[in-house]
Amino acid sequence: MRSRKSRSRPAVSDQPRRRVGWARRRDRLDEVHDLLQRIDTALIVRDPGTARSADAYEGLRRQVVASACDRRKHIVQLTELAEALRRGDDPESLRSRAEEWLLQANVITVGDVAIVEAFEFTGEGDGAAKLLTPAYVDGATGSLIRRGLAERLPAAPTTTPSGLPPDDQCAVDAEPSVPPGSAIEEL
Repeated sequence: MRSRKSRSRPAVSDQPRRRVGWARRRDRLDEVHDLLQRIDTALIVRDPGTARSADAYEGLRRQVVASACDRRKHIVQLTELAEALRRGDDPESLRSRAEEWLLQANVITVGDVAIVEAFEFTGEGDGAAKLLTPAYVDGATGSLIRRGLAERLPAAPTTTPSGLPPDDQCAVDAEPSVPPGSAIEEL
């Protein structure tokens, strides 16, 4: 017969193996989940007569129609841009037209460099950042369309109570000079 002590807890040396075992099981469960999703997709495609298949096909049809409409809008915008360039429209007119298109497409212009994940930073400073080009984000999905560019500036030197930067503190005289004829000189 086994004693109760041997069943109570695994030895300390067994715990890393148990963790690895759980990781393997988790990976295997993920593989099984992926396979089940593939089987589900195959069943939907194989039998288009079910309600679930009809819904999936309807969703696909709507996406194709929306894609065709978006393509048409994009082509119209490109032809408008080409015509404006051919006519020699001024840059301000082109800028306002581009801003209008961005609004229509629900594209958000991000100029706040505090949103670090939307920008690529240049420079080696550790101070504030200066915006060079804005980032563009899809307003519908929140996904980044185009990363912005910002420059890291050197940190501003801090000053001491004397008003001098810390490196120049040694320039302050130990005893202040007293101008001749002042009231302090008479003391």
